[in-house]
Amino acid sequence: MKQKSSSIVIAHSPFRSERKGADRTIRNASTFDREYFEEENYVYSRWYLDQAKKVIPRILKEAKPANDWVFLDIGCALGGMVKILRERGFAAYGVDLSQYCIRTSPMKQYLRFGSVTDLPCADESVDVALCFDTFQYLTKAEAKKAAKELRRITRRLLFFECITKEDADFSDPTQNPDTARKNRSLFSREEYIALFTSAGFRLKKLRFLPRSIPGKPYPHEFSFNAIFEVV
Repeated sequence: MKQKSSSIVIAHSPFRSERKGADRTIRNASTFDREYFEEENYVYSRWYLDQAKKVIPRILKEAKPANDWVFLDIGCALGGMVKILRERGFAAYGVDLSQYCIRTSPMKQYLRFGSVTDLPCADESVDVALCFDTFQYLTKAEAKKAAKELRRITRRLLFFECITKEDADFSDPTQNPDTARKNRSLFSREEYIALFTSAGFRLKKLRFLPRSIPGKPYPHEFSFNAIFEVV
């Protein structure tokens, strides 16, 4: 007897079939393996849900989403944002280039392997895009391509957070245990605003997050953050 497919069909999913020749990764994608996420000074697996529980209420307060809005977290890692959004009843999905995270996340059925430079999503298939702590891993050319991709897939709002040139502490190798991103703050705050403006967004609000939120095992620190809306 023919077995039924084990693949899960998800209602409202923004994902589409992989395009021929699609850029599914960026440089050094293999860096983001188990060792990276379990690094002694980083231990992302111990605080990703704690961070999401504190950030998602702030996002929902600002977005005021309808019940049928679709959320996508780009650079979702283990899917903390996706989990908290789904617990609140929203259709939420994630994209990440870490094969380790896609395999081991408790939310893996809602995640897809891919890169912010070429998202595996249909045009304007997402109401709210979330992109945190991701652009500092990109080159300037990749960042420009990624901003256009975010606009392509977004219908309404983009919530963005990233280290900037002004934030020297976050890129200081003596302060930042994340060796993959140190010294990668290529844009200033104004340059990020200009980048997303040229891609088809309009700045809606600066600083929807504070500099720091208490958390376990250590505080959650945030750099430049802003809400952009689709023009």
